[in-house]
Amino acid sequence: MSPADTGVVSRLNNFYWQHEPEITTNQTSSRRIRPGTLLAFRIASIFISLGTLLAGLINSPATYFAYISNWAVAATMLTFVTLTISHVCQVTRRFSISTTDFEELAKIERYEMRMFKAASVLFEVTLTSEIVICVIFWTMVFPDSNKTAGVFEIIDLALVYCGMITLLFIEYVAHRMKFHTRHYAVVIQVIVLYMIINLTLASFGLDVYSWVHNWATWYRCLFISAAILLSFLAFFVLKYLEDVKERRVFKKDEKMINLMVGVPSLGNYTQL
Repeated sequence: MSPADTGVVSRLNNFYWQHEPEITTNQTSSRRIRPGTLLAFRIASIFISLGTLLAGLINSPATYFAYISNWAVAATMLTFVTLTISHVCQVTRRFSISTTDFEELAKIERYEMRMFKAASVLFEVTLTSEIVICVIFWTMVFPDSNKTAGVFEIIDLALVYCGMITLLFIEYVAHRMKFHTRHYAVVIQVIVLYMIINLTLASFGLDVYSWVHNWATWYRCLFISAAILLSFLAFFVLKYLEDVKERRVFKKDEKMINLMVGVPSLGNYTQL
């Protein structure tokens, strides 16, 4: 990698991560699920999302990635892949402290940090996108679609528009994954990129969403605006709920420490 490329990567890293995230046991395990069970869930989620992706590609290889819902399936798989790698790296580092030299441990930690950053951004973007996709599909697309679908189509719809978001919400509830305000910029970038691709396909005569006839119509402009607004609401509601969850965990930890050392709880206080 050239010095110029390194400078770009460094600037992007400074923008999206104002400070290095802490890699702790709580970030790759869960208070609700045992670490081994959580790892098994993540591996199972990889196979479920991979199976959904391959089935869709086999069914419609030419136009599969013309739909943003299928992007979300691929992103879900990548999210669980990076989470699993981060989880395994942390376990490896923890059990290698006494047997591995300092340089090797530092190398594992750097790799773990990269995977954790990738997993964090992918998780935030994918869960936000899945909420937007599922709301729009079940309220605007599905009611006007052909309801005489076969068994394969029903299974595919269930996996794409229910299965992926269910897996991500289980991860969201179980895992202490923080949402960062600056990462919403990535959500907007994904939406803009998809709109550019969709416009390009439409210019070649492939109108992906036949229920919205022309990009110039007020209906499609309203649709784009609603999608961006919904993504904004979804992202920051998820961030707020995660912050509330984090504060509750902090208070429980504080009470536990106070009970152990025999100091009365300070309750609410101002952090200096």
